[in-house]
Amino acid sequence: MVKVKIIEQDVFNIADKETRSRGFVVKPIRYNTVKAEKIIDYCASSTMVPKPYVAASMEALSHGIQHFLLNGHSVEIPGLGIFNVTISYKTARTSADAGLEQVKQLNVRFLPCRELKEAIGNAELELEGIYALVGEVPGLPNADGTPGEPQKVYQRISKNSDYVLDDDETDTETGGGNNTGGGTGGNNGDDLVG
Repeated sequence: MVKVKIIEQDVFNIADKETRSRGFVVKPIRYNTVKAEKIIDYCASSTMVPKPYVAASMEALSHGIQHFLLNGHSVEIPGLGIFNVTISYKTARTSADAGLEQVKQLNVRFLPCRELKEAIGNAELELEGIYALVGEVPGLPNADGTPGEPQKVYQRISKNSDYVLDDDETDTETGGGNNTGGGTGGNNGDDLVG
């Protein structure tokens, strides 16, 4: 089951990219990143393979993927998908201007397999709540002492009528989407402005 929240944010009109307004968008709730140790524990307990073997296999898989990607191959992991290398580059107008200096960055791209896409596509959704944007507060200072990004403040509203506020349901965005009703995580749509 995938939990989602509906939050108010700035959106723009696809027909007129200069026009912006507020709208309610659906976002998946993202909890903390699951670390390798937890995955190892899960795999060991669900397969009865000893934990050290699972850990060694994960380590070997990681090194194998990296090895083959760095040597020009795409890498398929059954049940997950395919990893491959892509390049961000600047276009050269002439062959005299062409060269390695065109490369901005090497990237890793992941293409999920059909089974993974279908599993996610067929997942049941559970609505956690609807949140209206009620303002911003100053962000925490950065490590260098400069002001941090302002944090958006959301307040949970009733699902039954527009903008009926529940006073005890205010939340502040932390930027990562790890708190319920808070951060929006990444921008998941072409028509959204974060």
